[in-house]
Amino acid sequence: MLDKVHVFIATTEGLVPIVQVKPRVGQTAVSLATIGGTSKVASIISGYRDFVSKVSSPLPGYFPERAYHLVLGKNIDQGESWQLGVAIAHLLQQQSRLGNGEVAYADQVIIATGEIDFVSTEIKMISHLAQKCMSARRTVTEMQQMNCRVEFIVPSDNYRQPLPDIQWPLSPVDSMADLERLLINKGVIPATNEITQAAGPSDRQIAIGQNMSRAINSFNQGLGATYTLARSLMGKHARQVSFGMGMALLLAFMYWVFPLQPDTITLTYTHKSLGQCALAEPTQIAFDATAIAVLPELELSQLCSIDITLPNDVNTVWLVADSYALIPLTPNPENALTWQVPIPSWQQADRNYTLMTFTESLDESDLQSLSAYLLSLHEENQLVSLESLSLWASKQEISSQFIQQTLLFEDTF
Repeated sequence: MLDKVHVFIATTEGLVPIVQVKPRVGQTAVSLATIGGTSKVASIISGYRDFVSKVSSPLPGYFPERAYHLVLGKNIDQGESWQLGVAIAHLLQQQSRLGNGEVAYADQVIIATGEIDFVSTEIKMISHLAQKCMSARRTVTEMQQMNCRVEFIVPSDNYRQPLPDIQWPLSPVDSMADLERLLINKGVIPATNEITQAAGPSDRQIAIGQNMSRAINSFNQGLGATYTLARSLMGKHARQVSFGMGMALLLAFMYWVFPLQPDTITLTYTHKSLGQCALAEPTQIAFDATAIAVLPELELSQLCSIDITLPNDVNTVWLVADSYALIPLTPNPENALTWQVPIPSWQQADRNYTLMTFTESLDESDLQSLSAYLLSLHEENQLVSLESLSLWASKQEISSQFIQQTLLFEDTF
């Protein structure tokens, strides 16, 4: 028997548990929404009746019965952002997996906030998301301490808004189809034809696929130039071959997808002299500012500093480490075009990092989105790669360029 999944609606007054969803029988039955174990009617009853009615609902496949009784743990006074949580609860009720809101050790929990467009079934941007997160902070922390699996689902459009400093990732969805894919991937609902909204890819995914297909055709036509570019990007350093031909082909592919820019990137680094950084002299190397730039490998134990000078249109730089760490970089106070790369503290193996550079100014919500994505890669035992980072940027509709470098561990024994 599959575990129950508890569903909570995030509000500005805290989390509201969905205690129960059950069909109401009888030809004259109408849908009902009440509070707790009482007969007190919830304030959302009018909107709920329209939401679950086969005549007016945007999601008729979610509500096969004539009428329902929704029981909330406490009242929701205003707004429509209860719709996403209620839709999820009805999906779970169909699968006999809806919990009662009484969370126990290691339970699975879904927290949701979002309003559903009645025409397109897209998830609309909501107000006061930061306040809802802050109001939920204590309860979510308690759930995490109970080793619960918590999925906090929010509209994708809200990732353009500032968010508070919270200690859990948010899962963005932009449509009901997107939501269903998320729940299927998490094993919450089955991937069957009975799930009405998850029939196929979204228009945006189709467009991305078409663009990628055109890029692949261009790549095949230019295979000779591709090989030459891959050879040049691999460089003459023998250790750089460790990236593998796969990496070289990926770099060449991205070359055809993203045309070269006329700007340059300058790598400035210092190596110890006589074992000391105080005597180090800087070395500078300039590169074309391509969509993907691979910097030469450097000996980790001898490094004193790494600085990258970027084109003047770069506004934001994030470092993604091979350890799944995400570090926002800040420009040099004396030169706004130069960004200092931190030297890894653990140096007992080769270390790799990727710089993601953006011409637009990103905010804390974007940072949290990528942090959550990196956490999911770690949980799924997937390595951080250019492909995975490109997929994240594409999903967020953010343009990014990439800089990669390997720092070599030299075993002296």
